[in-house]
Amino acid sequence: MKRASIKRSIQKLTAKRVLENHNSKIEKVVCLIDVDAFGSVQELDQLIETLQIKSINFKVIGYSAQKKTIKTYSGLLLTNTKIGWKGVVKDSEIKDIIAKPTDLLINYYNKEVLGLELLSAKSPAKFKVGFGNVNPQLNDLIIGCDITDINTFKTEMVKYLKVLNKL
Repeated sequence: MKRASIKRSIQKLTAKRVLENHNSKIEKVVCLIDVDAFGSVQELDQLIETLQIKSINFKVIGYSAQKKTIKTYSGLLLTNTKIGWKGVVKDSEIKDIIAKPTDLLINYYNKEVLGLELLSAKSPAKFKVGFGNVNPQLNDLIIGCDITDINTFKTEMVKYLKVLNKL
């Protein structure tokens, strides 16, 4: 029942989202990552250099359902216990990061992960990038590559952000 409640919340949030034509340059980035599927979060730090943003303006929120990963992951981590009924995020730090307007939200996960989909739907990011295997209503730009191939993802994302005049 809790899962259905979260799904309804995601549907409501995505239905309300209006894509506006923002031609502003990217300065603040939030990256949502499935730590269970892509454990090497350090490779995402290359995105800071590629996007030419300050490291203080780049936040990564990981998600894990495995207890083993929860104990070893050192960054900001979302778990099922931090999500309540109707999609309420219980972790105040994650809630604050997601509530702040950002220029780019990177959805770096390629399967249905309700926690990450919820954060993506709640985010007021101006532009959202992700994989095609996930709810297409969450992303403005969909990149088709393997989740472990971060270089291709990075190259394609930068190419299209330049075309859209965001870099």
